[in-house]
Amino acid sequence: MTEKPKVYSRYYEQWNILLKQMLTFTKSEMKTFATQGNLRGNSFRSIYWRVFLECFPTNFKHWSAALEKSRKNYTSLHEEILGDPRSAQISGDLQIDNPLSLHEKSTWRIYFSNQELLSKIRQDVTRTYPELKFFTSERIRRIMTELLFIYALQYPHISYKQGMHEILGLIIYAFSFDFEAFKNAEENGVLKYVFFIFYSNVVKTTNF
Repeated sequence: MTEKPKVYSRYYEQWNILLKQMLTFTKSEMKTFATQGNLRGNSFRSIYWRVFLECFPTNFKHWSAALEKSRKNYTSLHEEILGDPRSAQISGDLQIDNPLSLHEKSTWRIYFSNQELLSKIRQDVTRTYPELKFFTSERIRRIMTELLFIYALQYPHISYKQGMHEILGLIIYAFSFDFEAFKNAEENGVLKYVFFIFYSNVVKTTNF
């Protein structure tokens, strides 16, 4: 058997298992499947995680809409939280809004306070699973820092606590594993066949 049919067969089999589970399993049964070690090497592990963490509804017909909503929400948060105070709307009162102001509503005071938080997060992120080369990538560190910072500001009552970087690291590692598997398959010219059969199966089982 050549490499291309092997990769195709693995993706097809794993997708069929996932699809059948979404149609017939309870979430509890799917979690049992996962805790038994069945997701090791699974190319769709990140999708299981999204279902378990309720990022995706159990009805796979709504996955695309859920993903698009999440992307829009994150883009909005990114623009709101990571904006430069020089481009933000300020009060006009220079007693409040100036780089030396300690007023609690000062845009600049909030900005500098956030920089302290950002520095703390960066420091922890550089210590994430140092034994794994994956986490030494500047790109991965930048992504982790940004996500932890945005989360901390979105939920100030929780903010950032030491150890959160390790939880996020596990999630990013699992998702990146899936992405690399897809990228490698695409480089082998396999994905166009896989996507076609995936689409065919979805249409067949959803009564469009």
